[in-house]
Parts: sequence; structure tokens; C-alpha cells
Amino acid sequence: DIPINHQRVELSSRGSEEVSWMVDGATVGNGGEVGWTPSGGQHKLILTDPNGKELDAVTFEVRGTISP
Repeated sequence: DIPINHQRVELSSRGSEEVSWMVDGATVGNGGEVGWTPSGGQHKLILTDPNGKELDAVTFEVRGTISP
């Protein structure tokens, strides 16, 4: 029931601002704070350093939305 332009997940990291955020292999943003518009289904979120080294990762499922 929430309009799609209001459906944002705020991703934030502590420490370095020089990080990249990837969801399902695609970069969704760079820096300590990034907004991501969720889509339905299973996802893998990866946080990397400037050299592409994986710092952290998590898998999760978004329910209640329509997949594109």
C-alpha cells in the first residue's frame, strides 16, 4: 500500500565511507549511506572496500512486493 517512490531501505556502514554496496551482483551505491528500492524475492547484499574485497554479506528475502 506504500507508493513505490517511498519504499526505500537505507543502508549504512560505520567506519569507512569508501565502501560499495551490491545487491545480487549489481552496485546500488557507494559511500557510508545509500538508499535502495527493494524488489520482491531472495537477495544477497554485499559490502565491499575500494579494492572490491568483500567486507560483509547477508542474504534476505523481501516479501509483499511485486517483482519486476
